[in-house]
Amino acid sequence: MRETGIEQLVRDVRITSIYEGTSQVQVAASLKLVMADILQPYFSDKKQSLNAHHILPLVEMIDEVRSIFLTCLEYLKDKNDAHYNSASAKSLVDIYGSIFAAYLLLTNAEKNEQKLLIASRYINNARANAQANSILILSSQYDDLKQAELLTNPTH
Repeated sequence: MRETGIEQLVRDVRITSIYEGTSQVQVAASLKLVMADILQPYFSDKKQSLNAHHILPLVEMIDEVRSIFLTCLEYLKDKNDAHYNSASAKSLVDIYGSIFAAYLLLTNAEKNEQKLLIASRYINNARANAQANSILILSSQYDDLKQAELLTNPTH
């Protein structure tokens, strides 16, 4: 295949759809565990062990992200709508994954100033992304999914 033109575009679209399909399968597989808050004991242990004074503001930011997650989780459990949960899955899994990654980074950064800068940037970004994802989940963004059949199968 040539590296330019329509051939490259077709190849890129095919690769992207394979990648997206893989990502969707991974999110779907993770959702049940995320909804069960499977890493809660790990998060609690990490929060207790990370007590160096210079990283406490970052631990507080991770707490903020965790609070956002718990609010979204409670909302989805109360809503009790499998279609809505499925549509919200990527947003919820992203929030949860960012908490895990933030604790990993902060653990490595506790004694290394360069890694602390990286952790700080990641945690600030994770907080902003969690806020954006929570807006998608809590705004009933996906309530119109019940109407999806009207969009996909219009009657004449």
